[in-house]
Amino acid sequence: MELLVEEQPATLSIPAVAKRANVSVRTVYHHFPSKEALFDAMPDAARWRGGGVNLEGASSPKELAAMVGDAFHYFQHNGPLFNAMRLSEASERVGSELDRRARARADRSVSSLAGQLDKKELERLRSLLGSLVSYDTFRALTRRYGLTVDDAAEVVAWAVTGLSDRAKRTGKVGGGND
Repeated sequence: MELLVEEQPATLSIPAVAKRANVSVRTVYHHFPSKEALFDAMPDAARWRGGGVNLEGASSPKELAAMVGDAFHYFQHNGPLFNAMRLSEASERVGSELDRRARARADRSVSSLAGQLDKKELERLRSLLGSLVSYDTFRALTRRYGLTVDDAAEVVAWAVTGLSDRAKRTGKVGGGND
């Protein structure tokens, strides 16, 4: 991960990883049979590097709102890695995995509302919540709008709670007035 952040992502190689880790190339290949396997391990390595934050456990919007602070501090801690991965040859591969995990997290977080919303509204809520608790939203709020990490997390937690409460109350995510 350090090499990916420090060097040009296109120049990352198994021999360079071995040299940085002070192990043989063969040892790296034992754990990562290809460069693609090395990139596939990045999201889990970033989670471990971020203190083991579990972003996967929210089973309701309330639980999702409660974990936004941890998620945003994780994004802050791993920001250089996320940015480097975006520029790497594996960005599509890593991005697809991160997107899959974000969709699964959003699915779990709205599952408790499945009986209260029709399919279209449930999908709209899932999409909004998944987008709100994301690295892109974190970057926009902290870099573009200058919010602190904690303020950004508070705003997103507020939005997650408000959107889900509105959906529970009205059966709709958007459109019309309350």
